[in-house]
Amino acid sequence: LEDALDRLERARAEIEAAAGGIDPERSPQLWAVNRRTLGTIYIRLGELSRGPEAPAMFDRGVAELEAALKLLHADYQPLDWALTQQNICLALYQHGARLGPAGIDLVREAVQRCRQAAGRLSPTSAALSWGMVKNNVAASTAILAELEGDPELLERAADAFREAQQ
Repeated sequence: LEDALDRLERARAEIEAAAGGIDPERSPQLWAVNRRTLGTIYIRLGELSRGPEAPAMFDRGVAELEAALKLLHADYQPLDWALTQQNICLALYQHGARLGPAGIDLVREAVQRCRQAAGRLSPTSAALSWGMVKNNVAASTAILAELEGDPELLERAADAFREAQQ
């Protein structure tokens, strides 16, 4: 675990250093990819951290992903936009699950974000990404069902898992 955290910290420092050389106005796509990568690193640090810093890591990861979304256009960059939304979804439902009942609103937002992402992809044009996003729709819905004690939501999650298997 310590080795993984160490490697992630080094990657974070390198990605942040690289960001200094990217002008978001001249290279918005590259800047957005940098932010998405940094956000994903912070989320992973939040997943692996067990101390009081974990929530701040999740928050920072989501903030970096949100920054990337501001430069991505869902109509013109549907795959990049959807994958960024999906990463936010993943962070929100993982963090919400850790918080238990206090995290229900985060998990609800995760479900919405994953559904939005899935709406921009299709199983014919981006099969692997579509399946991954659908899987996260299912996982976030299952967590929400558990937190709310809602068997109907659990059935919807099972349907989404079956759909993702296509």
